[in-house]
Amino acid sequence: MQNFKGGVGKSTVTTHLAHYFGVQGYRVLVVDCDSQATTTTLFGFNPHFNIAREQTLYPYLSIDPTQTDLLYAVQKTPWPNVDLIPSNLELFDVEYELAASGADGGSVLASRFRKLKRGLQGSRARL
Repeated sequence: MQNFKGGVGKSTVTTHLAHYFGVQGYRVLVVDCDSQATTTTLFGFNPHFNIAREQTLYPYLSIDPTQTDLLYAVQKTPWPNVDLIPSNLELFDVEYELAASGADGGSVLASRFRKLKRGLQGSRARL
C-alpha cells in the first residue's frame, strides 16, 4: 500500500489484507518501510523495545550495506503464513542517507527501490 498522505489507513489496510491472504493459505511477506512502524506495531511488535535497527531494512538499504539479502530481517508473526520485515524509528536514517547522497543530483532513490525489488525477488524462493 502506498500513499504519500498520512492518516489514510495504509497500515490498517495492509495488516488486514495480510491477515486475510494468510488465512486463505497464501504466503505473505509484509515489508514495513515506514519509520513510524505502525504496521510493525499492528503485528504485535514494539518497535521501540523489540526491534533493533539491524532487524529492519537499514542494513540492506543503507549507503554502506552490511547485508546482501533480506532473509536476516524476516520475522515470524502470530498469523499463519504471514511474515514481517519490521521497522522502527531508526529506519529514518536510510531516508536521510538517501536524501543526502542524492544532493549532488544523482538518483539514488530509484536504485534503492530497484535493490529492494531484487532483494524481495531473491528471498521469495527461500522463505
